[in-house]
Amino acid sequence: MNTPEALPFHVAPMTLPPLTETALPNGLSVVTVERHDLPLVTVRLVIGTGSARDPLGKDGLAAFTADLLRRGTARRSADQIDDAIESVGGLLGVDAGLEATGLTATVPSDHAAGALEVIADLAQRASFPEPEVELARRRTLALLAQLLDEPSSVADRALVDIFYGKDHAYGHPGDGRASTVETFRREDAAAFRDATYRPAGALLLFAGDIRPEEAVQLARNAFGEWEGEPLASSSPAAAARPRGLDVLLVDKADATQAQVRLAVPGIARKDVRFYAAVLANAVVGGGFTSRLVDEVRVNRGLSYSVGTRLVALRELGAVTLATFTKSETAREILDVSLGVLDAFRAEGPTAQELDKARRYVIGLYPERVESNEQLAEALSSARFLGLPFDVVARYRDELARATLPEVVEMARLFPGSDGAKVVVVGRAGEIAAQLEGLGAVTVRKVDDFR
Repeated sequence: MNTPEALPFHVAPMTLPPLTETALPNGLSVVTVERHDLPLVTVRLVIGTGSARDPLGKDGLAAFTADLLRRGTARRSADQIDDAIESVGGLLGVDAGLEATGLTATVPSDHAAGALEVIADLAQRASFPEPEVELARRRTLALLAQLLDEPSSVADRALVDIFYGKDHAYGHPGDGRASTVETFRREDAAAFRDATYRPAGALLLFAGDIRPEEAVQLARNAFGEWEGEPLASSSPAAAARPRGLDVLLVDKADATQAQVRLAVPGIARKDVRFYAAVLANAVVGGGFTSRLVDEVRVNRGLSYSVGTRLVALRELGAVTLATFTKSETAREILDVSLGVLDAFRAEGPTAQELDKARRYVIGLYPERVESNEQLAEALSSARFLGLPFDVVARYRDELARATLPEVVEMARLFPGSDGAKVVVVGRAGEIAAQLEGLGAVTVRKVDDFR
């Protein structure tokens, strides 16, 4: 990247609130971000495990386990857990992703100790009561059935399957499959928690009205006896860029439209080219005034929605496109989208397009780190992506430094007619003939993704 002197326009500096980090003897990292403007504090515990560590034949177990954490512990019932947070006007949430699981509570700052006790209870002593496991299993199966009624969800799940492959750590939906969820038992959730919830490498972050010394003492009280060695690191293999178009047509007989997805390998978040890639994405498909929106929606009227997305993970990444259209125009929307992408890959953005995209992305960014919850999420994401905390403050500056040649280079990262994984979900009888000549076409039934 270029030096600050090359900034094309002035960006107001962004500074993080005072930040302090302390490591407990068990390896838990305690970070305090002081913001004393409001008497509120967000407490977020992030553990380095997620769906990438689902055991073989247990797709969705990480998310299922996380869902059960707040349904009862050795000390509290589900109602008592909810009451402990809600009675003080707080909020409690649990989330599970590919590589990390987070537990977050936001409460008045004088109730920080109580909130932390609840989070510590959930992470260390969830009891997975049998009735709650049964309810969670039914709830998950019902949700999966509902998702598979939606062609867009089928397309997203199919894209994961065709892009990563069934043997890849990321090659299954995080919420699982009906065939695996049906096998989940209390012992599975308890074993997954015992095997992967470790303090070493975990992050406990306080954001808000709290002093570092108070936060560290609360952390020692709540987590000082938590034990466990660090999890073995994983380095999932990156997918190779396809040669030509590899097309999967998913036959969904009751579909009223065609859902379309494209994907190619991208770059990791820590790649120095990331910021140029963000700007390239904004130009071609990442906003309401992008090239794809102009051509697919405004000029052709083929779809209400079309866009690209940059997926940048710790060790690898992907670039995807998502849209939908009438069954009879499935091939047309593919041809038009690929035409836009091919032209963008060949020439990149103009200086005017880059300037507009840069201002748009930079202008939106402060809204993403405004609240304590957002700041805690951004900082914890940085840590688990292998980045220093100051990337949160430097984000806009890095976008400002990216040059036109760098963004032109990143344009080549996007899908094109020379290579992409393609998913089309719809009525195969109306779509199959349209796909002739695109490349190798495989037809599968929607039930394959249940």
